[in-house]
Amino acid sequence: MGCACNKNKGRQQFEVIAENGRVVFTSGNKATADTVAGRYPNSEVKARGDAGTTPPAAAAKTLPAAPATRQPAPVSITPAPAQSSG
Repeated sequence: MGCACNKNKGRQQFEVIAENGRVVFTSGNKATADTVAGRYPNSEVKARGDAGTTPPAAAAKTLPAAPATRQPAPVSITPAPAQSSG
């Protein structure tokens, strides 16, 4: 039997977003999300994927540019001086 990875792709999800902009709960049931939102002061329930669900601070973060590929420095290997036994 194949996996069910794509089974629920079309299902609507609701997110409870706390006052600080963090998603604290996700549910497929709006009534459940509304109940959980009541436990967080100044929280809101939004459908997942709605514009504005990402807090502005998180949206502004970008990854740093990848460093340029560097070539290793040339290394010259010289034989060790012969040691005298004496």
